[in-house]
Amino acid sequence: MKTVITACSIFFRSKAYRYVALLGAWQNFVVNQDKSVKVSERAILLGDHTSVVKDGRKMPGVVSMHEESETQSKPSYFRGQCWGALGLLIGTLSACFCCPLQLQIHQGFTHLGLTETSGSLSQLKSTERMVAMAVAFAESHQCLCYLVLDAFFSAGSVFRARDYYSIEHKKPWVEILTKAKNNTVGYFPAPPKPAGRPGRQAFYGEKVHLQECFDYPDSPSSGMF
Repeated sequence: MKTVITACSIFFRSKAYRYVALLGAWQNFVVNQDKSVKVSERAILLGDHTSVVKDGRKMPGVVSMHEESETQSKPSYFRGQCWGALGLLIGTLSACFCCPLQLQIHQGFTHLGLTETSGSLSQLKSTERMVAMAVAFAESHQCLCYLVLDAFFSAGSVFRARDYYSIEHKKPWVEILTKAKNNTVGYFPAPPKPAGRPGRQAFYGEKVHLQECFDYPDSPSSGMF
């Protein structure tokens, strides 16, 4: 067993191959099969996070985690790794399959001598890293994509992270489809501050709940989201 562990540790640190080249070769192979499901000339990507229980003290990316999902058998609090998974929908809409494209650790960078707020690592949240993976795939393969995510990713920073446009297509590389949270809100423009009143100009105006806009689809507030 010790011999196997030693051999694996040498393999993962070997310079005989490069992770980026290996990942690119796999993604090129998948794309060149031309079996991807497309809607409105866009391929469909599926993304999500998965938490894996790990007890190794020296294992990369092992952090203390909290699991809130009711469908998981994991304990509420545990030590493990948070992986971001990205897949491409292949086949047909009536019979489709998610082909894995990339797996990447999205939390815990102490093993690299970096933190999420210092060093050369860009300050990205785990939700934003998922979008960054999708944008990198779309750009490298010149392929417009829809990225389907769950409600956990329904946040403003996620939608801002996909603001990369294709000059050729004059469209964003990635459009995000996600379930809206029931507490999502928007705001009307703030009214001008009265002259002579101290303080800064208000940034937000009247609050509007997203669910209310579906009750009145013809209302002006429905165009704010």
